[in-house]
Amino acid sequence: MYFSDKGNKPLTQEEINELAKESEFVKRSKELGIVTHDTQKIVYKYTSAQTAKLILERSSFRFASPVTFNDPFEMHVDLLDTTGRYKDYREQFHFFCASLYPSMSKKEREAEFKRFGHNELKTVFRDAADQIRQKVRMLCLSSSHLVTLMWSHYADKHRGVCLGIITPTIVDEYKFFSLNVNYTTKTTPPKLFSRDEFERAYATLYWAATKSKVWDYEKEVRSVILDTSYLNDRKSEYLDVTYNHACFKEIYYGVGTSPSDIEELESIITRRGYDISKRGKMEINPGTFDLIEKRYTPQ
Repeated sequence: MYFSDKGNKPLTQEEINELAKESEFVKRSKELGIVTHDTQKIVYKYTSAQTAKLILERSSFRFASPVTFNDPFEMHVDLLDTTGRYKDYREQFHFFCASLYPSMSKKEREAEFKRFGHNELKTVFRDAADQIRQKVRMLCLSSSHLVTLMWSHYADKHRGVCLGIITPTIVDEYKFFSLNVNYTTKTTPPKLFSRDEFERAYATLYWAATKSKVWDYEKEVRSVILDTSYLNDRKSEYLDVTYNHACFKEIYYGVGTSPSDIEELESIITRRGYDISKRGKMEINPGTFDLIEKRYTPQ
């Protein structure tokens, strides 16, 4: 596995190839515009120097609920079609009640369902979609380490760090996906409460991976954990996921990253045994408004 809490044994090429194989679900999703991230390509986490130290000390990344993000449209319910026929509502009502309230019996679920008229069920299912949203956890990454605005917005105003990692495409089928964000100017809401399992899962992925085109400068790749039913008894909007040491491949320091922060980060890398294959230091290109990457060699 790319991430594991059972030690940091390096991945074999065979293990990497196995994780990179496309499942039938991934192929069908791609046909409909949902593109999973290529596991052979490195993705980047922009962060402050202080947070980078915690990530490297713990070999973990913090997945967050979309309700904590800086975009109010993140997984907004109106990105989905939550309507359905009465019999579809019944089937999905049982399905979601069983997921959200596992202690309820089938008889209790049916009694609860019969309390609602068809119009009331529309509201119920819209609320159910919002509950799904609250249980999703994401890690936001980028396909590039050279985005000036990302350094400004997410890496402590260029005083932070950008970590280059490899991350899974898919683990446990419907539970963990790494997706290329689809930027658009208009939405085409898919049906969330379809009777077809693939269509339900596709709708959730569309929901998680679709953003307004105004954000396309981020070149975002996001790792999404859809099944967080185990969080029923937890109040935290965050989930720390431990990654294998072999995931950590590159590190870049910002234009304004302090020498003391760089020294401390390099010390952690050495002490924790990371095999970082590439290091860089961002500098201002005097002829443009772009950043240029210079190779960094630890002292």
